[in-house]
Amino acid sequence: MLGGRLRRAKGEIVNIFKKLFSPKNDSFEKFIATIDQIAEPAMHLLKNENDSFSKLGGMPNLGNDFNWPYHNGIPLAFICQLKLSEIANNCMADLPSKGLLFIFYIQDQSTWGFDPKDKGSWITLYLEDETLRAETEFPKDLDDFSKYKEKNISFNRIKTYPNWEDSRIEKLKMNDEEFAKYEEYKNSYFMNNPQHQIGGIPNPQQSAEMYNECQLVSNGIYCGDPSGYKDPRVPELLKNGNDWVLLLQIDSDDDCGMMWGDVGMLYFWIKKEDLRNKTFNNTWMILQCG
Repeated sequence: MLGGRLRRAKGEIVNIFKKLFSPKNDSFEKFIATIDQIAEPAMHLLKNENDSFSKLGGMPNLGNDFNWPYHNGIPLAFICQLKLSEIANNCMADLPSKGLLFIFYIQDQSTWGFDPKDKGSWITLYLEDETLRAETEFPKDLDDFSKYKEKNISFNRIKTYPNWEDSRIEKLKMNDEEFAKYEEYKNSYFMNNPQHQIGGIPNPQQSAEMYNECQLVSNGIYCGDPSGYKDPRVPELLKNGNDWVLLLQIDSDDDCGMMWGDVGMLYFWIKKEDLRNKTFNNTWMILQCG
């Protein structure tokens, strides 16, 4: 059943590409080889009609003795759980080949990741043991709107591409029509589904340089306005901005009742060294919306 859906999905991609690359679009076709060289693999989280451990929303399978996480007295909402051994082909360097990853974020969405004080308003919990656990009941003070609908997911390997701010795209000097085709090409891998992904290049709603923001804010610099960038520590800290990589991107999703700001996204970032060491408790989260 899943194989049939994947074949149909691949057929849809082929049809999209045929439309994009018909003779009238030859001017864009000359860029394909170049942009494919800078693409990065990712795993797209797709709706799965069959039961699976990996899911968005619902109740987490962390057992009856799990202490539900809070931040400043507010319960965190459960976002997703992922079984890493279900991913056939790792999509990012050093992502563990097995283990369970659980994501929580504060239910009132009062933190967006630009304030050092936001730390603790999300949790990325990694368990190396994949033993199945019972579902954990929601705390009584978790609002109903933060009890997201369960959506079982499977994983599909895709390519991800930079947005228009990236210097590698800017230097191609595409005209408006070519750039519009690039945007269609870039987004076609998601097949009009929510853009949930593991690894790869994020699809930013605002600034693309979230890795620099993670580096600064996690080191105590407020980035909610330009004043923080005047801190004398900024130049030295930014030398290591590329230490951060995208771990997980969670889109707004009607199926789950998830809405981040105004149809935005959550981006969970991790340092490369922490990923190698399977240390997931130092991630940084950024919320962006249009």
